[in-house]
Amino acid sequence: MLDSDNKKLSTQRLFCANSFELLLNQGRIKIMPGGGVTYENYLSVAENLNVNEAHGTKIVAFD
Repeated sequence: MLDSDNKKLSTQRLFCANSFELLLNQGRIKIMPGGGVTYENYLSVAENLNVNEAHGTKIVAFD
């Protein structure tokens, strides 16, 4: 979950977390590593975390 809004009420955060847990358990969402994932390091990140998907803003190499 990308969240930079620190002004939300704690009850809203709890509801959101519970909703995400339900969707995750149903296989409807995936949790992906992000933040610092780049074209140069995505294979290492994927291997170390045992994942096959990642999120990043610089993950595609343009030649």
